[in-house]
Amino acid sequence: MTTTIQTIRDDFSFLEEWEDRYRYVIELG
Repeated sequence: MTTTIQTIRDDFSFLEEWEDRYRYVIELG
């Protein structure tokens, strides 16, 4: 899976809480 900065930004657009964003990044590895 190739994750680009744009993809991460798009995903962050619906993650309003910082904790959710950190959890998402950790899950990406």
